[in-house]
Amino acid sequence: MIAPPKLAPQDALLDRAIARLKESHFRVTAPRIALLSALHSASEPLTIDQLRSALDSDTCDLVTVYRCVERFEQLGLVRRSFRHNGTQMFETTLRGPLAYCVTDRATNRRVAISGTDLADEVRRAVVKIEDTLKAQGFRQIAAVVEFFADIPESAS
Repeated sequence: MIAPPKLAPQDALLDRAIARLKESHFRVTAPRIALLSALHSASEPLTIDQLRSALDSDTCDLVTVYRCVERFEQLGLVRRSFRHNGTQMFETTLRGPLAYCVTDRATNRRVAISGTDLADEVRRAVVKIEDTLKAQGFRQIAAVVEFFADIPESAS
């Protein structure tokens, strides 16, 4: 018996996202797959304009990008974050626990909070609050925790 080819981690993430779309009765179309693929390929959160630019010009229009990203967020496939100036950015949620970052006010450079238990503490606090809200009947809960600073050159 021939073993099936192993999927690259990226392909497995995309397959999970597509499965979630199907489970939610959201049609799987070429533009939606292209958007999910661009989000999963990105090494950092993307603005709507960056996401649209990552696609072929004839893949979908800007309105479709907005609508799909909004639906992806409702399904828990993407997370919204912000730059200091309020610009919205989106990143995939399927890679595992999201990293908390500090965003430089001047350059928008992001530095992951790492090397300490602080990110885990923040994550646990957010989960505890979300669980409490769910127990009280709240649904489709979303949390945004952002840190902004003037980041020193030595930070990486």
